[in-house]
Amino acid sequence: MSSEYKYSTEVRIALRQGEGEIDEHHRKLLDLMIRDLNFSPKKAALLEDEVTLKFRRYRAELEEILKDEYPKISDASIKRLKQLQQSFELSNEDIEALTDTCLLKIKKVFDNQQTHKDLREYLLLVGGLFAAGSTVVIALPAVPVGAAVAVATAAMQGFIMLRREKNINDNNIESNQAKMKVKKKFLDENSSVEK
Repeated sequence: MSSEYKYSTEVRIALRQGEGEIDEHHRKLLDLMIRDLNFSPKKAALLEDEVTLKFRRYRAELEEILKDEYPKISDASIKRLKQLQQSFELSNEDIEALTDTCLLKIKKVFDNQQTHKDLREYLLLVGGLFAAGSTVVIALPAVPVGAAVAVATAAMQGFIMLRREKNINDNNIESNQAKMKVKKKFLDENSSVEK
């Protein structure tokens, strides 16, 4: 693994964790790495600028799409974002971090938590990801973009319906459990009175 690749990877991590910016903590780590790798400040700045520019250009495009199309993202926009990801060589982790950052911004404008969650999962799903906690699994690897979008859209609609059914069922279960507790308490009290 080349030293340039190591440094670029650390810059990516810093950008992901810093919501697209390099914070003070990561700046210190990167400066130490520059020294350890014997990079000139100019070489480090060039590598850093290259990675940062890709992040910023993708984020700007995503923000523009979200601003114009939120909460329904068109198939053409999804395709455009996928093309940018490939051309900028951004990882799925990079895209997830950028998506989260942009959605937090747009959520301030559209204060609907459920739509935010659905859209995030939709973007990740269309991008070929299923996020399960901290585990990310690649899905639909060799499917043409149009087919992937159609499959992802259908899957998202099914996913939302299943989530809503689960929420309704969870609420019904909680309601039934509460009713059972009250009923049991009533029966316990009445049985002790009868004795």
